[in-house]
Amino acid sequence: MILSQDDADLLVSMLIINAPEDTGNLKHNAILAAQPISNGWIVEVGGPNAPYAPFIKLKGTHNQILNPWIEDTLNEWARLMAQKYGGVVNATINR
Repeated sequence: MILSQDDADLLVSMLIINAPEDTGNLKHNAILAAQPISNGWIVEVGGPNAPYAPFIKLKGTHNQILNPWIEDTLNEWARLMAQKYGGVVNATINR
């Protein structure tokens, strides 16, 4: 959950910039604008336009992991939020 619309909009922009652009569908149709929820904001990657987007399947297994470009973007965004709010990042998403 994200508490500020500005912070959510920044995440959306970063995801769009960092998204791979094989066909353009993901970058242009599947990173949805920040939507308000009862106690903050939510950003969706994938949705009905690209349900494949958030996860990738590990070869030879049934296991899925978060798509690396999303991980990298979230880690970068978390560092920016820590700087903005005077905090620290205690953990990052690891592959």
